Amino acid sequence: MKTVRLPTSILVAIATLLTVARGQSVPLIRTEPQSLLVLDGRPVRFSITAVGDAPLRYQWRRDDLDQDLPGATNRIWTIEAAQSVHEGSYSVRVSNDAGAVSSRPVSLTVAPPLSDFAARTFRNSRNPSLPYRLFVPPGATLDRRYPLVLFLHGGLETGTDNTRQLTAYPEPLIFISRQNQRDYPCYLVAPQCPPGSEWETPAVQEQLRNLLESLAEEFPIDTDRLYVTGFSFGGYGTWNLAARHPDLFAAALPMCGGMALSSARVAALRHLPLWNFHAINDDAVSVADSRAAISALRRAGGRPIYTEFQTGGHLMFQQVYLDPRLVRWTFAQRRGFPVASDPAISITSHPTDRPLRTSVPLLNLAGVTAMAPGEAVSQIVWTNLLNRVGGPAVGVSPWTIEAIPLRHPGTNWILVTASTSTWIPEYGGTTTFNDTLLVETPVSPRLTIGSQDHGLVLGWEADGEPWRLQRAFDLGGGEWTDVPEGVLAPVVLPAAHPEAFFRLIRPP
Repeated sequence: MKTVRLPTSILVAIATLLTVARGQSVPLIRTEPQSLLVLDGRPVRFSITAVGDAPLRYQWRRDDLDQDLPGATNRIWTIEAAQSVHEGSYSVRVSNDAGAVSSRPVSLTVAPPLSDFAARTFRNSRNPSLPYRLFVPPGATLDRRYPLVLFLHGGLETGTDNTRQLTAYPEPLIFISRQNQRDYPCYLVAPQCPPGSEWETPAVQEQLRNLLESLAEEFPIDTDRLYVTGFSFGGYGTWNLAARHPDLFAAALPMCGGMALSSARVAALRHLPLWNFHAINDDAVSVADSRAAISALRRAGGRPIYTEFQTGGHLMFQQVYLDPRLVRWTFAQRRGFPVASDPAISITSHPTDRPLRTSVPLLNLAGVTAMAPGEAVSQIVWTNLLNRVGGPAVGVSPWTIEAIPLRHPGTNWILVTASTSTWIPEYGGTTTFNDTLLVETPVSPRLTIGSQDHGLVLGWEADGEPWRLQRAFDLGGGEWTDVPEGVLAPVVLPAAHPEAFFRLIRPP
């Protein structure tokens, strides 16, 4: 009997087919790796959780260089001391005899080392001293002004060591990563809250403003591009500092925080670009705090962006800061000239920078939306906050809304809100953003005629005087002209005034 030797590749293929036939399945990834940011010289640890029939094999690869990483063949892969050369996109391929599956690519960002942040302390005679770290953009010169990001740390980083606010959760340093410093060079200041105080403490809030003013006097900082961000304890600080000094900042990015609501505080934030983040399953700070602040701000005419994750917990901010959309949106904003950058929705049928005055019972609106590439608006809805009536819009960009019922008389707040994804698929949830139109429906004027001293007196009751009183002698085609005696009630006409018709019109 003759023996035939098959090539090894064929034998492996046959073995794989037999294995699959016995019911073995391709691996399933349960927990994807996460994007990371670390300070230069700090260790990096990527990990993945997968299930499937043994043996499971792992191969980490660097996608931006299209190469497998030598020796990176375990579920966990580490870099002992990250350097700028390690920045890039990474993924892992998990395989067994039945097949293979690859993780989504994630990024590694390496921020400047701690030694690149000047250790300073801000003091004055009235308020508590603030230790802080300052990053100055490389190559900064006195003839060019750069923006500044103020970062407010979380509650566990209070103290006086002037280090923990950067090392505990370094993700906010994404603003000064090497790539972003090439595209958006900026200063970054990270103060440390004194023990026993909070960022919302009035003396600390005053000291933060004093610190920013002092830095603007010392360095060529673009004061029209000051940004404030913080998470948790610092998220509350961000909300409250922005509300206390809305004229100071170009944008605010609070995360998993909230604010003490008052009509004055909310109204102060109406014109400040703000993007807020929170997770429903946050077990440290209730999502209700963000919902209340966003709802109050929108009811006051503000246009905040609100991302609410389904999962992600209290530490969701670690991934949020690493999304490049956040950096692009932030640096697009300028004080006094907010930019409707992605995502945004705009009412284009009527100017929204002033109230619309109308006597119509039903209002039609139209507008457009702007979205980041690859994302889609899932719905657009409208609400009249005065009479609590609402419904869906037709279309996305452009979109239209017909027959919005208005209350007469009254001040109708028409809120148009769009929804899209959160850009972090594993967290789920929605991002909402809005535009608002203020519609004033005046009291309809009522014209009266009386007699006084052998003359006629024309009067009317209506809001918003003056009105224009006009006269015509023939309704069949006569010309309407302004009554020369005046436009403010009352108007006195002589008794011998010829027979005429009168009307009131509101000045344009």
